[in-house]
Amino acid sequence: MERMEFTVQGSAAIPYRVTLEKGGTNLNAYCTCAAGSNGQYCKHRFRILSGNPEGLVGPDPDGLRVAVDWLEGTDVESALRDLIAAEDHVIAAKKVLTQAKDRRAMDVAEQSFETSKIELAKARKLLAQAMLK
Repeated sequence: MERMEFTVQGSAAIPYRVTLEKGGTNLNAYCTCAAGSNGQYCKHRFRILSGNPEGLVGPDPDGLRVAVDWLEGTDVESALRDLIAAEDHVIAAKKVLTQAKDRRAMDVAEQSFETSKIELAKARKLLAQAMLK
C-alpha cells in the first residue's frame, strides 16, 4: 500500500495531518481535524484530492499532483463525483427557493400596499364625513 502525508493549516493553531493511502482501486484519506477524526466530511481531505493548495503548509505541487492522480479509477473518485453532483443540485434548489421567497415577499408587499390603500381611502372618507359635521 502506498502512503502520502500532507500538513494543512486549518482553524486550529496546530496544523492538521492529511494522510492518503492507496491500494489498487481503494483510496483512503484521513485527517486529524475534528470532522475527519469523527469520520465526517472534511474539507482538508477534499482540497488535497482536488489539487487545491489552500492551507497546505509548505508548497508541494508535485505531491498534490500525485494525490489527484491517485484519485483516478478509485472508489473515492466515483463518490466524489456523486458528491459534486449532489452539491450542484443543492445549489440549484437553493436558487429556486430564493426565487420563490423573493416572489412571495413581493406578493406580501403588494398585498400590504393594496391593504394600505384601502385603509387610507376609508380614513379619508371618515375624515371627510367628520368635516361635514
